[in-house]
Amino acid sequence: MSNTRLTRSIAAATALLAMTGGTFTTAAGATLEEVVVTARKREESLQEIPVAAWVFSAAALEMRSATDVADLTASAPSVSYQDRAGGHQTSISIRGIASDVRNIGIDDSVGVYVDGVYIGRPMFYNVDLAEVAQVELLRGPQGTLFGKNTIAGALNITTKAVPEQFEGKLTFSAGADGLRYAKGYFGGMFADNIGGSLSVVNKQTDGFMSNSTSGDKLQAVDQQGVAGKLQFSGDNYQLVVSADHSEKDNAVNASQIIIPGGSGLGRSFGDEEGGIFGQQYAPFTVEEDGPQGYEEEVTGFAANLTVQLASDYELNVIAASRSMDLFATFDDDNTSANLLASFFTDEADQLSLEARITSPANDTFEWIAGAYYYNQEVDSNRQTAAVGGALNVYGAGTVEATSTALYFSGDYHLSERIDLNLGLRFTQDEKEALWNQFGNGAGAFGLPVVEHVGDETWEEFSPTLALTYALSDDATVYVKYAEGFKGGGFMTDLVGLDGFALEPETVESYEVGLKSTLLDSTLRLNIAAYRMDYTDLQTLDLAGLQFIGANAGEAEITGLEVDFEWLATEALMLSGGFGFNDAEYSSFIQTVNGTATDLSGNTAKNAPETTAALLAEYTIQIDNGMQVTLVGEWNYKDEIHYDVDNDDNTLAPAYSLLNARVVLASPSESWKVAAWAKNIADEEYFSYLRDGPFGQQTGLYGEPRTFGFDVTFNF
Repeated sequence: MSNTRLTRSIAAATALLAMTGGTFTTAAGATLEEVVVTARKREESLQEIPVAAWVFSAAALEMRSATDVADLTASAPSVSYQDRAGGHQTSISIRGIASDVRNIGIDDSVGVYVDGVYIGRPMFYNVDLAEVAQVELLRGPQGTLFGKNTIAGALNITTKAVPEQFEGKLTFSAGADGLRYAKGYFGGMFADNIGGSLSVVNKQTDGFMSNSTSGDKLQAVDQQGVAGKLQFSGDNYQLVVSADHSEKDNAVNASQIIIPGGSGLGRSFGDEEGGIFGQQYAPFTVEEDGPQGYEEEVTGFAANLTVQLASDYELNVIAASRSMDLFATFDDDNTSANLLASFFTDEADQLSLEARITSPANDTFEWIAGAYYYNQEVDSNRQTAAVGGALNVYGAGTVEATSTALYFSGDYHLSERIDLNLGLRFTQDEKEALWNQFGNGAGAFGLPVVEHVGDETWEEFSPTLALTYALSDDATVYVKYAEGFKGGGFMTDLVGLDGFALEPETVESYEVGLKSTLLDSTLRLNIAAYRMDYTDLQTLDLAGLQFIGANAGEAEITGLEVDFEWLATEALMLSGGFGFNDAEYSSFIQTVNGTATDLSGNTAKNAPETTAALLAEYTIQIDNGMQVTLVGEWNYKDEIHYDVDNDDNTLAPAYSLLNARVVLASPSESWKVAAWAKNIADEEYFSYLRDGPFGQQTGLYGEPRTFGFDVTFNF
């Protein structure tokens, strides 16, 4: 990190701390609630452990009008979320590290877990938040205590436990672009030892993008899902069996023309007379012949058994399976001419089994030991058709991935103030891949006819060492060293002769942090500074129609994160954070079709340098016992490079988003009525950019201003 950048980040953090220092009168008698997390497989106070995390409770999700993962990631500094094509090409970045895993041969760098179950494909990611109790967004390598290894961070989602007493919740929403949203939850104990819960959700929108060629609306949503739990308990055990099913049938557009240019297939692609691109500059209007659609069906089952052993030891076993089918089709030339279209079919099945033993709490030495097994098999088919089907290129293949691991984490309480944490993980990853690329016209696309076969096994030991020192009852500092590992992969998409196999990537992470609770427990302030050194960082880029896989020899990331929550008065809550992240490829030679390019010194893709968020919640008590809550939110993302070569056409400018929510609640909160708006200023910003296959610039604009109303009943 340069001195100038470091100075700017420290100055911004100082300004943020100054802002929280005394503008308002401190709340008299009111204090912040303790934040309890399960990031280390125990219920622990966030303020006492060496983990950098953003935590969203169910109430925090409601304040942000968040209904899915995409809604909440905008509120977390150092995090970026990219969702193209209805979920088919989802990417989550933490501290500047992300993976584009539409490619079935590559694992994501950010792990997503729901009730301890690893979610293996990006199509599973954007889960509805109908009955979520808490979301923990963990930053940095997390492999020691999570079954499936995760090198950049983790999204740890915990759903609502079966309640002791019967309760329910119904929410109905309506809003701009034809939004119709309904979700329901009901749960409780049927008897002393048997209980259950059920949640359902349905979301419909008309879409916010117009296709002037067909008259259809795009970016439209038609999805629904159901999830249920059964809980059985005895004197020394609890078994929770859960199942979920969801379906999507969305009319989506993966990209639109931003700037026309280039030529190909004997046609003019400019916007001059006779050019077929036309004037497609409007952010949410396209002239495309289609097809455009995304269909998905996901089913999951899990069984979570907890047994209390002798001497307060605990055994936990989680077995789970998930399956997914999808069909997606996109207009790749983005014009009204029938020039280029793609069709995707994926079928994925995963099985996982994890067992761990936890020692008694409050001992001088506390530990957790576990074993993990994961298997995933994905079948994929790709078809790219040109000129009305006269030219066709097909890709078809299978990838089977198996991961086994042993892990241990121990906390030794050296004194009342000093804790030493030591973790160790052994990982063995194996992948087998077969990929055939064939068809008439492969040469016209610059794509070879190939058959790629891969079968590799990788093993790695990954340690974690952390020292925590309690400065007082209200402040803790820690230093932490962690190594992370992600197994290698295979390029299974539109590929060339080179770059089929990717080497594993590793990281050495150094972090120092402060956890503090100040001003009579009304201000929670956490700071983390970090440096991460990556070796053989896996990258994925797009050149024309060909996907390029490569390992960046070395990547260096340094950063600073500040997050706070301040109960300024009994009525006013302020929360937010700031992130500075300097991520670059320090050594990177990329080879495309035999031509080597030195990308050393380039900024990492999908890694904004500065991110920030601020949320204010003000509550007004009304004489009749009702209350009005006013919520305002500001989120900022710095400019983002969407490819590894840092081309100007794929550099998205910085942007800010303003959101608001007004809630009227009954005295007992048995009902609530809310009005909300997102992107109030109607900011035009990009959620994705790329160089198109014919020299044009393509991408997607983020969602424009939208608004709506919610009605919620609690019973």
